[in-house]
Amino acid sequence: MKKKAAVLLIVVLLLLQSAWGVSEVFAGSVAVPKNFRATSYGADITLQWEYSYNGSSPLYFQIYEYDYANHKWVYKVSKKYPTKKAVFKNQSYGKHGYRIRAKIDRTWPYSDLYSSFTPTDLAYVLHTPKNVKASISSVTAPLFKGSSYVTLKWDQVDGFATKIEVCRKIHGTNPWFPVIAELPIYKTTYTDKTAKPNTRYDYWIFIIREDGNYADASLSSNKSSVLTYPEPPTDFTAKCVFNKIQMS
Repeated sequence: MKKKAAVLLIVVLLLLQSAWGVSEVFAGSVAVPKNFRATSYGADITLQWEYSYNGSSPLYFQIYEYDYANHKWVYKVSKKYPTKKAVFKNQSYGKHGYRIRAKIDRTWPYSDLYSSFTPTDLAYVLHTPKNVKASISSVTAPLFKGSSYVTLKWDQVDGFATKIEVCRKIHGTNPWFPVIAELPIYKTTYTDKTAKPNTRYDYWIFIIREDGNYADASLSSNKSSVLTYPEPPTDFTAKCVFNKIQMS
């Protein structure tokens, strides 16, 4: 009797497997999305994750955002597999918490199946740095060493950030913006000692919040341009010949 019952159970499981796919046979067997992360750039927040699924029923990812004002999770939207990304534009300033779970959408009389939630990941919408200004040293001493140093100044940055990135490029070149310095957020000035003579540079800054393996970034500040002094003459000499001074 027990043997017949076991055989019958195996037949039922095989039928279910054929109809719904292996991952849908057992409730609670739905895999949790992997490597879920939330990142911001300006006021836009991007969610990304990894998942592999080969079942026949539709699978969705349910996205929830934490309501910090009312201390509860709020359903936001669902994305259908194979989509593994969501972008939310023009989000409010400050901290945003997200988590997701997978849902296998089965037709009646079968119940839907859910995975567990991913760990919560945070994204911070940061204020854009303000009033970046670039200037060079006094025009009265153009030949002194360091006269082409460029000094940047800006307003105090957003306290949610963890670092400031200073960017520079030669004016009129491609839009790639190399980072030339990383500074703590309490800084409001920076001196660029690597600027070359007779060159127009564009400067701007970003602020970054490093959070685990993924970083949030503000929009860039205003761009400030400056033209450095001409290159000074080299091998300058002066000598006195009778009542004359000869310079070369």
